[in-house]
Amino acid sequence: MVNFAFMVLLNYAVRVLTILVGLFFLSGRLFYEHPYKTELQVIGAMLVVWGVYRIFSYRKALKEYKNEDDND
Repeated sequence: MVNFAFMVLLNYAVRVLTILVGLFFLSGRLFYEHPYKTELQVIGAMLVVWGVYRIFSYRKALKEYKNEDDND
């Protein structure tokens, strides 16, 4: 059971880290005068959206797993 809890925590940590990296790219602080600044900001926005989507889809999968486990 400890292994399962660690995996859940690790999954959430990776998803939050993805969102933070996306926000970092989106803010533009890394590249002030970079020629591809706009493209990097778009990639940052996509990372944020993808990270949020992955959190919601993982929560849904966990609920389904727990419901399936309770039915057994």
